[in-house]
Formats: sequence, C-alpha cells, structure tokens
Amino acid sequence: MTDPNFAAYVPSVRGSFAWEPIPDGCILYEESTGKMITLNATAEAVLTHCDGETTVAEICRAIEGEFQISPEEAESVLKRLQDEGVI
Repeated sequence: MTDPNFAAYVPSVRGSFAWEPIPDGCILYEESTGKMITLNATAEAVLTHCDGETTVAEICRAIEGEFQISPEEAESVLKRLQDEGVI
C-alpha cells in the first residue's frame, strides 16, 4: 500500500447504482444522475468488497489472492472508484 491513510479507509457504495452484469465485468448506472460506469471483472470484484466494514488494506489482500494482482493495482482500482463517486 502506498498511502497508509487510504489503507485504513472503509469504503462502501454510494448512491443507488443499478448493477448490470456484462461479459467480463458489469455496468453501473445511477438513474438520478445518469452516470454510467463500466467495470472489468477485477474492478467488479473490488467493488463487491466495499461493504462499509472492510478496509482498503483488507480488500487489496483479498483481491490480490483472487486475481493475482498487486496490492497497488487493487488500490488503484479503489481510487478510481472513489474518483468516480462510486465509493
């Protein structure tokens, strides 16, 4: 983890996104804003861990084992979700 403060953050999904599965990922759609975001399978798996109880560090460790990606890559996905206003 590159940012210890972010590692302790406990993310949860904001708003009311509809979750539509697609091959190799999903599409998130927030009707109230018209915002649509396409996630690959890794990003979708990361998002499923954003339950308001699991820290970023814990999510990164879980995803690292599931998808064989580095904690930094998982952290990057979480930061993107945060920047997009999903978490």
